[in-house]
Amino acid sequence: MVDEKKLTPEEISEALAEVKVNKFLTENKFWNANDLLNSEIKPRFWYIHPIIAKNTLGMFLGKTQSCKTWLVLYLAICLSCGKNWLDDYTTEKTKVLFLDNESDDIECIRRVNMILNGLNLTDNEKKDFRENFFYFNPTEKLNETTLTRALKKKIKENDIKIVFVDSFIEFITHNENDSGENSGFFSKVKRMTKELDLTFVFIHHTGKGEVKKYALDKSRGSSQIIGCVRNAFELKSGENDTSIFEHNKTNICKKIKPIGLKIEFNDEMKSVKFNVISPEEVQMQISLAEKLAGKIEEWIGSKSIKEFKTKDIKINFPTYKENQIYEALKILEEEETIVKISKGKYMVK
Repeated sequence: MVDEKKLTPEEISEALAEVKVNKFLTENKFWNANDLLNSEIKPRFWYIHPIIAKNTLGMFLGKTQSCKTWLVLYLAICLSCGKNWLDDYTTEKTKVLFLDNESDDIECIRRVNMILNGLNLTDNEKKDFRENFFYFNPTEKLNETTLTRALKKKIKENDIKIVFVDSFIEFITHNENDSGENSGFFSKVKRMTKELDLTFVFIHHTGKGEVKKYALDKSRGSSQIIGCVRNAFELKSGENDTSIFEHNKTNICKKIKPIGLKIEFNDEMKSVKFNVISPEEVQMQISLAEKLAGKIEEWIGSKSIKEFKTKDIKINFPTYKENQIYEALKILEEEETIVKISKGKYMVK
């Protein structure tokens, strides 16, 4: 009787590596030109066109207190029950997960109830919402094994198709300014989109630098963050509870024009409504602080100013209120145009 050949550790390792490669090539098709030309072009599936597409990564940006979480939570609720978003944007009813490490379940319950009170859903829509909306406050990071495995389990059990992440910074363990780490993180997320037929939408903060000029500079952290997503939007705060929703980056569709929003909280904070306002009104409602920031920057350049005090701004721009001056200076600090050297005193960088 002939003894079966025993594999060496090296041969076992090689065999396992080959199995992994074959699995990888099964999951990721290797095309030749003939395959590409003969393949049927399938239309991209949109859960809400042109905001969220199937099996993609998206991002909603905004400064602190810009109501970006409110807007995205409102979007998630509309998707869960197939309700139009911002009046004209049709949604495909689907199961969604709101993954939240920014606040907690108590705050989520409060906000969900306020949004539902403002939506006036039908009985069928309420039923769909109860069946299709999920919330998870895990207090762990997306690249930690325990959370990843738990997510995969719950996503499969409930057939969830869209995961909203609030916020990006609360679900990473690395430095957001590290391009390599960001790229590696999003590679892991993209693998989950393929494995589970998922779409991810991240909420993130706008950053410093030339935020008014370049889409890749809109987010806080390295430009690789925006570089890794297919669609990116920004919510900018205006005056009198108005906001401007801008389409900053896309490589899968045509950009939409800016949308003006009036976010109305009732006096008792029991409901919130999201009303679309006209493009003309949008331009009228652009933050006076942003306008003032631009004027201060021009003033600095025209006068070759190196240092100034807050009272100099009050003297040169007397029509602006104190809170608008404060916000304008804050904007210029965030853009690293100026730096505060003492109370009420600034240096131009």
